[in-house]
Amino acid sequence: NNLSFLKKKTPNIYKYFSKGIIFKNHHATSEWTLPSFASIFTGKLTHNHQIFHPDLNHNVSERNKLMPEFFQNKDYITFQANGGKRSTPLYGYTKGFDRTIFKTDSDCKELIFETIEHLNTFEKYNNFIFLGLNDIHHFIKLSPSLQTQSILEPGFLYSENKQHKKKSVKLDFDKGKIKVLESQMSYLDKYISILLDYLGKKKNTEIISTIVADHGHSFLSQDNFILSDNRICVPWLIRGHRVKKKIVNELTSNVDILPSLLHLSKINHQNIFDGKIPNVLGGNKKLNSVFCESIFPGQTYKIVFKKNNKKEILETRQKFDYNGKIDISKLEFKSNISNSFLKKKTKKILKYWNKRKI
Repeated sequence: NNLSFLKKKTPNIYKYFSKGIIFKNHHATSEWTLPSFASIFTGKLTHNHQIFHPDLNHNVSERNKLMPEFFQNKDYITFQANGGKRSTPLYGYTKGFDRTIFKTDSDCKELIFETIEHLNTFEKYNNFIFLGLNDIHHFIKLSPSLQTQSILEPGFLYSENKQHKKKSVKLDFDKGKIKVLESQMSYLDKYISILLDYLGKKKNTEIISTIVADHGHSFLSQDNFILSDNRICVPWLIRGHRVKKKIVNELTSNVDILPSLLHLSKINHQNIFDGKIPNVLGGNKKLNSVFCESIFPGQTYKIVFKKNNKKEILETRQKFDYNGKIDISKLEFKSNISNSFLKKKTKKILKYWNKRKI
């Protein structure tokens, strides 16, 4: 969300989206991919879309209507090119897509050129395209790109490979990994620029383009809280024919993306989302709050609630069991939080959560 950093490390992305809207206070709704990605595709928070467990065979499409379905119902050709392990067809993410190209850990080069080929083939039709790129999450091929190898010192590369199997949300502050991230961002920027140049030449075509991340990185700071800003503050960039150039400080999160894209595409929908349309994109009022939560087996329930310039953290003393149930008969909180609204909301969420079917 640092504009000078974005401009320096991803100049092509910055140049393209500087003609649209850059959201400076955007947030992931969770700390890791499985629940946060589901929030992007459903417009719902974790406790409502119910995709949370690392070991269960979740099917996101059983209880939720997914982003591509809204477009498919309006006769768009829907296509995804993706390689994310937590957004595979096994999790139900083919529903609503006419075409899916999925290969675990596909790199950006493969997926971007597949996307351009699709657009060339179906250029006479309305298209909805999702492109899932994982190149800055980890080394896709277990070893860095040639470009990254040429920039970084051997010690950085060794350190990265040594920690490859450690969960990303548990990584400590690491200057070496920050250097790797910066290099991979530059690498990704060069290949995304090929697609952005292609889209920029479509002068007589209405195009809405958006980039968002499903979560941040734990190693960016020494704050080890699972919902720290370095984990949940992420970029959201959007450009389109009805999007005015602006840098925006509205408080937004990933659940706002789906209703916003539908609104900009003039697709009517029932208000089934936790997310709202930001005022800058045509919503009724300026968004001034975000809600982020962590639901994970064996861990406490954690919330970060931001409203205007105030941030509150809530954490239960009770932990979820392996099945994701939590004892709320004598619910206690770790901190003496004074926000009675947030306490009541938490109790209501957990009461509803315990009634769900796994």
